[in-house]
Amino acid sequence: MLRFVLSLLALLAISSSVTAQSLDPASLKTPADHAAFFDTIQQLHQELIRRSGPTILAFGWESAEHLALRDSTLKRNAFLRKTVEDYLDRYGFPGPSHELKTRRKRAESALMKEAEKIKWQDSIARDSVMRVIAKSFGNDISLRDTRLAVLLILDTEPNFDKRCENIGWLRFEWEEGNLPTEHLLAYLRHTYAAKHGKELDIATGSTEQERVLMHARELLGCWGH
Repeated sequence: MLRFVLSLLALLAISSSVTAQSLDPASLKTPADHAAFFDTIQQLHQELIRRSGPTILAFGWESAEHLALRDSTLKRNAFLRKTVEDYLDRYGFPGPSHELKTRRKRAESALMKEAEKIKWQDSIARDSVMRVIAKSFGNDISLRDTRLAVLLILDTEPNFDKRCENIGWLRFEWEEGNLPTEHLLAYLRHTYAAKHGKELDIATGSTEQERVLMHARELLGCWGH
């Protein structure tokens, strides 16, 4: 039964997704709009990265074609960073509010109750449940965690000083429980490397939180007191 419910949730998330018409944060109205916005951001980010390997194999490292692709990637990343920064200025760091968490829990509870009434093999009943739940709760069920997309794009920043400026508010979100430790740690690792040309040497066995605090000491001017 649980597998059936999870399958329905996944299908609903796909069927209720909305394709972003633009990358203008001001145009976003619903939770699904916000999710689709970051889906587009991630697709644009990955598109040129996926071309890198085949381009190098076909034309060689630092060939004219490879350098042109690298330049395009840098320009696109700069554009995506600006877009994400505009989003953050308008909406703040993304994360489901208490209200949205409550609505999503209610939607999943409704789905579970309906799912218990039918058999997985009954495709007609299953499709009927999906239509009803999608109409009533589709946006709530399809609400996705967009925090990783934010960090993914911010982490493309090559300039140490600009990366440093972000650490204060990322620390705040982390301490408030809004930012997963592994996401913050990755950003701190790459920020340290942007300054020193290598990652910080850390003994094996330390926890992610311990590693965050080790980087915080090394990046004290960015981390704050």
